[in-house]
Amino acid sequence: MRPASRPASAARSRPSASKSTSKSARSHWLSELAAHAVIAARLAVADAGIAEVAAPDRAGVVFGTGFGSLAESGPHYVKWAEIGDAAARPATIPTLMLNAPRRRSPSTLAFAGPASRWRRRVARGATLSVTQCARSRRGGKTSCWRAAAERALTELMLLSWGRLRVLSRRNDEPERASRPFDARRDGLVLADAVVLLVLESEDHLARRGGRALAELVGFGSNCGAGHLTAPDQASEASAMRSASKSAVWIEKTSISSSPMGPRRGATDVVEGQALREVFGDNGSFPALAALKSMVGHSMGASGRSAPPAAAFALESGTIPPTINLDAPDPQCQISGFAPVATRRTLRHAVVNAFAFGGHNAVLVLRRV
Repeated sequence: MRPASRPASAARSRPSASKSTSKSARSHWLSELAAHAVIAARLAVADAGIAEVAAPDRAGVVFGTGFGSLAESGPHYVKWAEIGDAAARPATIPTLMLNAPRRRSPSTLAFAGPASRWRRRVARGATLSVTQCARSRRGGKTSCWRAAAERALTELMLLSWGRLRVLSRRNDEPERASRPFDARRDGLVLADAVVLLVLESEDHLARRGGRALAELVGFGSNCGAGHLTAPDQASEASAMRSASKSAVWIEKTSISSSPMGPRRGATDVVEGQALREVFGDNGSFPALAALKSMVGHSMGASGRSAPPAAAFALESGTIPPTINLDAPDPQCQISGFAPVATRRTLRHAVVNAFAFGGHNAVLVLRRV
């Protein structure tokens, strides 16, 4: 049990891989983040069924992270402080460099197309991957792997974010610490995550007899260009409207996925105001789901975690629950959340990702 003075670390960890899979993927050249990126890449290839049909030079990878393996550097510095330069290993730099997960994933998949690594926050996980994949498609690539990973549950990250006073301190109930849009929310909950998605053209999918989870039909992105951390209602609403221009959705058969809700203060309130501005003030909201209530905040990977959840919601006709919303904040003034999974036939899903620096990205997915 952590001392009461420490923030709740939030117990939102990645699923553990089997010992055999983990052992084969890890080596002294791999950080934990890179090792799990390799494992996730193998799982994604198997699920997509694309390994045997994708020409290596026509498949690319766009990999994003906020801090990468640098979050695991704390023990290295401690050891250097204790025993000096003898603590340095030849593998230190290859292990901790930001593009280590990006480098390992395509080599594991034998992909020889463009491989990009972007340092990003929440929204950039959605934004840059889409734009880079679009460029790859124009360059003749048949498929593009959108990937993001973050290793947040380390002592260095917990202490650093704790110093910003933005982590929840609900240590007595860590499973109830992440409370988007709740009046008693007191901070965010960090999480580890590795997410990989495959974007490919409809023609290529049909030729190989593949199965699509959803179709990407709308995209909007902008920058509030204001305060470093304060959210901006106008730019958030503008991003949603930009995405809707290429994907006209029917409100009652849509789901707005991944409203953020990570911090104290104005974040949830401003997003609620932006949702009201776009969908109207008469209470006719689409179904809403705040995924961070269940999985926590994986920073650079969180903007990538919502699209697969939205795709599965469309495919299954099941709206994810928003847990811990016991006392809705009256300042947010939005409805549409449900504490349990809800069955509903959906046509579209809107994924919002709004981040520090005013970075906003919105995706619109359509059921196939």
